[in-house]
Amino acid sequence: MQAATVLFGDALDFAGRYPPARLPAGEAIAAHGRLLAAAPWFAGRLVWPVEELDTLSDGAEGVAPTALPPRTEGAWAISAVTRPVGSDDFQFDLETIAEFNERHAMEGAAALCIDSLEARVESAADIDRAIEAVPDDVFPYLEIAWGKDPRGLIAALAGVGVGAKLRTGGLDAASHPPVEAVARFMVACARAEVPFKATAGMHRAMRHAAPDLGCGQHGFLNLFGAAVLLQAGQLDEAGVSRMLLETTPGAIKLDTAGLQWNGIRASMESIAAARRDVVHSWGTCSWEEPMDDLIALGFVDREVMA
Repeated sequence: MQAATVLFGDALDFAGRYPPARLPAGEAIAAHGRLLAAAPWFAGRLVWPVEELDTLSDGAEGVAPTALPPRTEGAWAISAVTRPVGSDDFQFDLETIAEFNERHAMEGAAALCIDSLEARVESAADIDRAIEAVPDDVFPYLEIAWGKDPRGLIAALAGVGVGAKLRTGGLDAASHPPVEAVARFMVACARAEVPFKATAGMHRAMRHAAPDLGCGQHGFLNLFGAAVLLQAGQLDEAGVSRMLLETTPGAIKLDTAGLQWNGIRASMESIAAARRDVVHSWGTCSWEEPMDDLIALGFVDREVMA
């Protein structure tokens, strides 16, 4: 349990409004509340489209805690998905976020705080615009397409207090990046000292076949484990690719000493360092499946579920 909570603590960003779940707003809000009640150590942010923040405001009343300034206990952390940084709507989205945070800090409101945003960038100019425009109290994850070599744009994020975002799946095979693309992205982030989050296509711990899509889907345990061993200097890019391809249950071990795969070990300190500096979280529209996998693999006791 200790290794799992270090590796996956606050790591699951619940994105129930997004496909394939596409939960109605009320159901997504209720599901996030259940996650926070069942496994608060596991829960990260609630991911929400900026165009639907008014719906979140209304639906969270009576579900989220109530704001009680100057310090509200248990306020929900929100990651707002904006329009692309290069679009004419991006500045409007930032203003919407500021108004939302101001409203939900008032006494009696649902205690919600957007402390992160996610936005797509296409160029270094987009990155410069985001760095200049995003306020200091909101941490941006800038989505970089994996289909082209991402290393130049990732290098442009170095040292400026932002993160990268990698899309690891979608609704068809073409949306799923090959392991080589994921490994290249991860290595570039590690070299540039840019943390990243991943999103989509990772409901299961281990890589597995998805016959309905005609492709393999990445596993969140593979990805987080590879990030740990990469940060610890135990894997090169080819090694990251091999670990991302691992499908054998039990091949990636978590125990009281840390993490182990293929005879390579990383300490608890290395796990914590990777979570802090390399891989922050992953977004998924389901939290029951990831939790069930961690229980089935013996990493988490069922008692952690309410």
